[in-house]
This record gives sequence, C-alpha cells and structure tokens, in this order.
Amino acid sequence: MIIYFGLGLLLAMLALKLLKGIVFIIGMVILLAIVVSVITSIAFKVAIGIGIIMAIMHITTKKIKRD
Repeated sequence: MIIYFGLGLLLAMLALKLLKGIVFIIGMVILLAIVVSVITSIAFKVAIGIGIIMAIMHITTKKIKRD
C-alpha cells in the first residue's frame, strides 16, 4: 500500500514537472510570437516611412530636373 502511494506521489511530481515544463514552453512561444509581431510591425512602419521619403525625394528630383 505504501509502495503504491509512493509511486503515485512520484508520478504526480513527474506530471507536475512535465506540466510546468509545457506551460513554460508555451509561455516562451507566446512571448516569442509577441516579440516577433512587435519587431515586424516596427519594421513595416519603418519600411513605409522609407518608401514615403523615397517617393518624396523622387518627385522633388523630377521637379528640379524639369526646372
């Protein structure tokens, strides 16, 4: 009876450790996803900004060439 109790406790501890590990992994994945999304959104905004600046520069250089 005591042996079974010990085995049950051991299994419970193992399951808890596994659960903690799984929760930790899921947490890390979610954190990584948030970080990646933030970085991509910033990169996208920067790219749009650069594109707008390039377009303005292109238009102004064309106007200067015309004059």
